[in-house]
Amino acid sequence: MDLSQAKLDANRANAQHSTGPRTDEGKARSSQNRLTHGFASAHLIVSDDERELFDALHEGLRTELRPTGCLEQTLFAQLLHAAWNLHRIKKMEADLFASGDILNPAFGKSLDLVMRYQRLHTRNYHAARKALADQQTNRLIAERIGHTVVFHESEALPIAANAHKVRTATHAAYEAMRKAARFAGYPDP
Repeated sequence: MDLSQAKLDANRANAQHSTGPRTDEGKARSSQNRLTHGFASAHLIVSDDERELFDALHEGLRTELRPTGCLEQTLFAQLLHAAWNLHRIKKMEADLFASGDILNPAFGKSLDLVMRYQRLHTRNYHAARKALADQQTNRLIAERIGHTVVFHESEALPIAANAHKVRTATHAAYEAMRKAARFAGYPDP
């Protein structure tokens, strides 16, 4: 479909009138147009009224996990992001059910969306937690045995420096000890 020259000229003239926001406030507001819930955002979304709760979560996780170094800090940030989004998702789910509009077809669509993001952020949380635990285990092993830990299996590394193998072997030994103790009539350790 070809546009006439008159229509093209009119479109160009109209386009000159819509140049977008000009003030800093307008630009900031416009940058949030796409944001509806923020669960797919690369940045944390923390409202002013939840800042105190977020700070408590942040400090509690930091105190408990004690990340050190750039890699551990990055993994901690991923874990925090997922944990905070899970908090927000639970709140949104509660609000959705509190609306009492369960029979509305839009309710099902909204619930599906909430559940999809809940699965995503649960996976992200557990993946970040496991990666952080592996990294911290590797760091502690390296400190104890005095070797630099290499994180890729394709490269040469001391057998003791592989956190997964250490954790698996330790867990297997613990389970064997528990079974033997149970067999001998001792209570679980």
